[in-house]
Amino acid sequence: MRQKKDPSDNLKLETFCQSYIKDFNATAAALAAGYSKSSAANKGCILLKNTAIQRRLSELMDQKMKDLNVTRESVLEEIAILAFADLGHYAEWGTQIRTVKAGKRKGVKVADAFIILKDSKEIDSRAIQQVRMTRDGPAIKLFDKGPMLAILAKHFKLVADDNGIPGGGIPELARLTAVEIQKDKNGESVQKAG
Repeated sequence: MRQKKDPSDNLKLETFCQSYIKDFNATAAALAAGYSKSSAANKGCILLKNTAIQRRLSELMDQKMKDLNVTRESVLEEIAILAFADLGHYAEWGTQIRTVKAGKRKGVKVADAFIILKDSKEIDSRAIQQVRMTRDGPAIKLFDKGPMLAILAKHFKLVADDNGIPGGGIPELARLTAVEIQKDKNGESVQKAG
């Protein structure tokens, strides 16, 4: 004879889902749902494999996106803005030739380097991570393009997926098996393929 399901089990599962959708931590969600510390990590993992839980998490995520007025297209658009940002959209730089007007070097032509940041009212600044003044002048830093390009390449199947199945995009990119982002000594990202 089949045992009746305890109604508190449904509440536990709903609590798990509601907690999980906040920070995507299965162990913390299992603890919030009332599972013991000793079993929370294992139970959280098991619950995430349950198709009913997956369905409910999908519903909650769709609702969360709707509440925040977020669409998959708007997220892709933001990722694309970061991925294809060009420093030339935000600053102009180069050298200016001038003639020294006084002193020992009078009449000598010299090249002065310059950087001019464009007016923030005239640009889309979403790809800018930081603007600051240094002792040498203005400095501008864009968000790291590498991870954004990797997301787009994977989304549009330009590279092999996690199972090694190549995408239908550019053949050279389809041969890439992974994109690693490694921080160099200065904290700048270096893209490696391999």
